[in-house]
Amino acid sequence: MAVAKNMRIPGENGYYCEYGYWHSYTPNAKTIEALEEAERILNDPNAKHYSSWEELKAELEAEIADEEEADV
Repeated sequence: MAVAKNMRIPGENGYYCEYGYWHSYTPNAKTIEALEEAERILNDPNAKHYSSWEELKAELEAEIADEEEADV
């Protein structure tokens, strides 16, 4: 049976198999900080959540338009 060499196979305790070798994944401080921030936003009932990319894009475009009007 042939096995693809470039498959990533998740393992236990933060290990994964890639290219036939087991690796340990330890996130750096910046990644941990980003994950914690995402967790805070996810659990914040007052944070704005979007149901689609289109909704997010429309709001960002409206904010940019408002800023451009304020600069004039």
